Formats: sequence, C-alpha cells, structure tokens
Amino acid sequence: MFGLFKRKATLAEFEQSKIDGTVYPGDSITVLQIQTESGQFGTAWVNKKYKNYAFKEFCPYFIVMKMDLSNIDEEQRDQLDMSTIEDYFDAQLKAIGICHFIARFVTDKGMDMLFYSESNPKFEEVINELMNENDLNLDFEVNINENDPKWRSMKMVLG
Repeated sequence: MFGLFKRKATLAEFEQSKIDGTVYPGDSITVLQIQTESGQFGTAWVNKKYKNYAFKEFCPYFIVMKMDLSNIDEEQRDQLDMSTIEDYFDAQLKAIGICHFIARFVTDKGMDMLFYSESNPKFEEVINELMNENDLNLDFEVNINENDPKWRSMKMVLG
C-alpha cells in the first residue's frame, strides 16, 4: 500500500540533481556471501542506497562488466586488487555521464561489476574502446541492456 501513490521524479528534477550533486545518493554497502558458478564461496557488495532511487527511469542502461582475472600475470596480481579495478572502471564510466555503480560479485574467473547509466550511446563506444585497451591491461566482456528503466535486473539484489 505504501508507495502506491508515490510521485514520479521529473526530467527537470533529474537535470537539477546533476547540477546540485544529489544525482548520486551516497553509499549504504551491504556485503553478501555468495556461491560462484562452481559452488565456491565468494563475496559480493550491493549499494542499497539505490533501492528507492528516484531517478531510475532516467538511467535505463544496465551494464554488466565481466572481468576475467584468471589470465593476469604474477606482477599484475601483486599490483591489482578489486577496489583498484572498481575505482578505475567507475571513473572511466562517470567521465562519460551519469553512471551508478550498483554492485560487484566475485566469480570463478574474476568479478562482475554492475552499473546503471543514463541513456547515452557514448557509453557503449567508450566501453568498446576499453575492451580493446585499458590502463590495467584487463580482459573483460560487457552486456548492455539499454531498456531497463525500472531496474528490474537488480530487483532481487536491491530488495
């Protein structure tokens, strides 16, 4: 019953939030214990601040970056940790436009990073460039769903 008559945010409010800095709601990180594809235990984190995010419909691009860390050499392994990788790609995407880093899941080969972004074809272009060459020399795959304005892909995770 609660939220049935919740007022939807307007495009003008979304644009204003970009100006006043409220477009990013902050962090409320929940750490989860998960099982990977092979049944191994791993961790995930989810930013629960996005559960009731008012501007979801203005950020309908669901981006999943699947990082393959199984082929990195010993030197890279000593220099890289997940937060370094997260920070690098988060900054690359935010340089394009509004992009929300929602969650990270450990996988058997590395990790999956999940984002939502505003509608902007430049995201796909830059991601393709990063797949060919990035400062961390990492291999990854990307899946982009350009039409998820209700963030249904993250419904089970965000609650």
